[in-house]
Amino acid sequence: MKNLTFFTLIVLVGGILAGCQGNSAYYGKGPMVLSPNSQMHFEKYLTSNPSTFLVTTDGRNSYYRYCPDTACRTEPVTVGLYNCEKHYGKECRIYAVKDKVVWQFDASNQQGVAYKPNNQQNITHQFLADWGGLFSDKLMSASFSHSMNGKLSFYNSETGICNGTFRIDQDSAKPVTDQNAVEYKGDWALSCGEGQSAQGDVRMVLNEKGKVTDLAGNGEDENGQPLVFKKTNP
Repeated sequence: MKNLTFFTLIVLVGGILAGCQGNSAYYGKGPMVLSPNSQMHFEKYLTSNPSTFLVTTDGRNSYYRYCPDTACRTEPVTVGLYNCEKHYGKECRIYAVKDKVVWQFDASNQQGVAYKPNNQQNITHQFLADWGGLFSDKLMSASFSHSMNGKLSFYNSETGICNGTFRIDQDSAKPVTDQNAVEYKGDWALSCGEGQSAQGDVRMVLNEKGKVTDLAGNGEDENGQPLVFKKTNP
């Protein structure tokens, strides 16, 4: 399977893309969801002196160009498109010019969700957890970064300190059309100081701003007892 996390950064000594108006023929069109890695790369692109941000039409891969000098001049955007398509073996289109998103989403199809990643490198959320036979409405926390992998932790007198991880499958992206959001699925596992362990599935929803609006998990421990947790309201 092609490594979707790879991206190519071209540092060009020359100027900002000239004649941007003529590039509209290469703007992306239609429904598209940026993968978490593409979102992360877009954020990095915005922190530079951005020129052009390209993505594959499935949103999974990205390729961008920036200028280290405000007076720089770059090669034609068609060269970037060619390099993007040659590297990924997929069709590429322009997602943003400078700091402006130009992808033309179909207004009649709400599956086209464009994200503007937030600037937080690590995010922590609080959850309420229920563990059959042990406790209910226990407050726990989870933190994660743009890698979409996270950590779970909580303390209870019967379990001691519990630590775990969860992983989000980036290929599981599914638009939630009535919320203008995208749903991801993954798995989690944890172990506790008193010997208990549990594992299960996790579901995460990101809104159009790239923020987590819902994250919930369910599974069971080594004795078959259920363990569920759900993000509390901010």
